[in-house]
Amino acid sequence: MRALLLTAALVGACGAPDDRQPCDAIGAPMLPPEPLPTLGASDAADLYIQRLPEPTTTGLDVAIHYRVGPMLDPALEGSLVVVVGEQESPLALFESDMLARAGRIPESPGPGFHTLLASLEPMELERVANLGDSLEQRLGPSEGPSSRFEGRSMVAHAEVGDLDLADGEAGGLVMVPGVVYVPPALDVSHGRALMITHPAVVQDPTRTADPCRPGPGNPDGAWTFKHLMKGVSGDAKGGDMTKPWLEQWSKDWMLDGDDIPERKAQMHGRVLDAWPRKSGGVELDLDQAPLRLAAIVNRVDLGTIAEDGSGPGYGGTIAAGATTAGELRFVFGVQDPATCEMLPFSVIFEYRVPISDCEGTRAWAKAWLDLDDPSAAFSEQWREQLEILTESVVASSAGTPSLLHLRTNEDALAPDQEMRSFELVTNGPNVLAREPLDMTPSDSLHDTIGDADVANFVDVIVKPTLSVGGCRAAFSLPGWIGLHPGGNVFVSETSFWGPATLPVGPAELCAWHRFSLETCNGCHGADTGTSRFHVDPRTMPATLSRFLTGGAPHSHSTVADPRDPTRHWSFAELTRRYQALQLAAGRMCGGVPQPGAGFLNAIAALGPVPVSSSGPNPGEWELGPVHDEDTALAMFDAFLDLDAPMQIVSLRDFVREAETFVH
Repeated sequence: MRALLLTAALVGACGAPDDRQPCDAIGAPMLPPEPLPTLGASDAADLYIQRLPEPTTTGLDVAIHYRVGPMLDPALEGSLVVVVGEQESPLALFESDMLARAGRIPESPGPGFHTLLASLEPMELERVANLGDSLEQRLGPSEGPSSRFEGRSMVAHAEVGDLDLADGEAGGLVMVPGVVYVPPALDVSHGRALMITHPAVVQDPTRTADPCRPGPGNPDGAWTFKHLMKGVSGDAKGGDMTKPWLEQWSKDWMLDGDDIPERKAQMHGRVLDAWPRKSGGVELDLDQAPLRLAAIVNRVDLGTIAEDGSGPGYGGTIAAGATTAGELRFVFGVQDPATCEMLPFSVIFEYRVPISDCEGTRAWAKAWLDLDDPSAAFSEQWREQLEILTESVVASSAGTPSLLHLRTNEDALAPDQEMRSFELVTNGPNVLAREPLDMTPSDSLHDTIGDADVANFVDVIVKPTLSVGGCRAAFSLPGWIGLHPGGNVFVSETSFWGPATLPVGPAELCAWHRFSLETCNGCHGADTGTSRFHVDPRTMPATLSRFLTGGAPHSHSTVADPRDPTRHWSFAELTRRYQALQLAAGRMCGGVPQPGAGFLNAIAALGPVPVSSSGPNPGEWELGPVHDEDTALAMFDAFLDLDAPMQIVSLRDFVREAETFVH
């Protein structure tokens, strides 16, 4: 499906690698947290809801007011009508002030807002209010402001607004805050609902196994390497898939033009040769698998628009919110079977959560948020609930593509830190096959600094999607535009992608930052001030990077841009993810009409179609902004007259700025 272009809007090395707590526990040289501005609740509010005095003839009963940023296409700035969505299912938003002046809606939140009419049950707003109340009852009073992010970078703080249902009952505007609660012990909440590394979980005697750990364990437990491999292999063993997967390190490979070097001596010497065999001496004994669970990771923030896991499906800076429930991940650390030494070698199972509707995604997120409960955390009952969540994904994945990737990150087999990725192939006996790394060019076919093809991609593909005056970006790698994907990638604390000549302008620097940050070697290197691992499996519990933790609760890690040390970026990734979890758990699921592609023809009969001139124009319409109020109101009335089927979506984030997230 072709999508409409929418109309809105050098870091120093760490310490020696072999005699330390992981370098990433300290990270690249730390800068003091950079002060960030704090916005008032109303200034930060992007969404208002208002009950209409009477439903429309098609059953629409609320006005949803969205704050719309500057247009990517300057020619469309100030348009009274904004088209969002794909060509096959477009929708139009109308300037709120105009609708209020014309009496089509009771009130406008003010300049900068556009309105969509929808249907919404009253209980949906109550869910949002109740979410904040229930969190406060469990965790104590909300503490401090929430955070605002552009991409992964924290750019501001914002006061937590109140959701006043009384205003809505009186027909007034209801401000719907993006975040309704900030936990007082933010890092502890992260460890219960997002990044679970607590020993009670990763060393659970009934759900995990570790041949190097004294005491009880269960090789068939729900969180063991054996159980996950049995699931993806589609049979009762899993060992038949494990050995061929690991043997792929035993010879040189060529993948999409990228040379992947063999590591046979190291793989056999450090892992395979000492791995216990079953009777017969050939098949690996997965009961003795030398992989220790380090983390169970909830990535609801990686929700996409398409059910198959692709997305986002909308270009530009306004997009429909994600409909899927993101990913579930398990992080394991590899041990030397002969010595029980924890190796610098992580193995990550990345599953697609098989939920793709608003109510289902909300229930999934709410179940994880319910784990953030200090009265029950890590108890047997709590772990039973976690197992129910993980098994709903793992058990459903047997023989299916729900395993998106199996990734490795290690420097146990060679002096260089190397990352590889594998996909589950099911057209025959299930196998784990090599695949290119997401959004990461080949570092053997492209220079990380000054490569002309990479520079062209950043200039032609990434830079045009930057939010006006900001640093959000929504891009993908369509056909790679002259780039070769990386079959593997080498990483160090100084790795990043950059232009041949510095300095560059602010927009160019922002584009390079966004591109490099989404690559494996940028994300695990200088762009985040990280060395080696974000989740280092060698310690118990696993050590997390400052990029994830922000360095301290209610704080953020500040990193100098490796392309321009005067430009700083602030990170607290788990804070961003916790806010995304809260947003998903507080979704308001309501109905919006789906008028079909003929709606654009109806608009074209009344005036210009307000889509970017760089987008598809199969109807050969007149394109451009709508500045005439009579024309815009005629389009609004045409929209109301459409007898279109309804689709249930998350009204909170149905219209939001599109962004690219990979890792």
